[in-house]
Amino acid sequence: MSAAATVSTHVRAATLLAPGELVVRTYPRPVELEPGAVLLRMIASGICGTDKHTFRGETGQYAGTCKARLTPFPIIQGHENVGVVEAIGPGGAAAWDGTALEVGERVVPRSGSAGGPSCCTCDPEPPCSGCRPASPTTSPS
Repeated sequence: MSAAATVSTHVRAATLLAPGELVVRTYPRPVELEPGAVLLRMIASGICGTDKHTFRGETGQYAGTCKARLTPFPIIQGHENVGVVEAIGPGGAAAWDGTALEVGERVVPRSGSAGGPSCCTCDPEPPCSGCRPASPTTSPS
């Protein structure tokens, strides 16, 4: 983005309002980010099996684990993304390997978070995908 470019005060996202009812909505662009947060301009977002089930109204996730939950509508789907870092909250943010993220850098966010010592999905066979080291999340600009 050039210095002369203006920053939009709004962003758009495909929003699932109810099963089978997908619309593009406008949302306020975050003005202030919390510490460690990263604002991405999305380039692409993949669709996976979870998104297909959610589109049909099946919003239960992680059944049978300590992380079981229902996701209420409306839902902004998509957790397999590619984006460009637009802003970083106070204190900065780092990639999986500890490298500081920079504004303008292309990234592939990890679709889940590390399980850690309280991860119930590893019992009895660690490590689950959330506990194994992630693959690189940044790419050359």
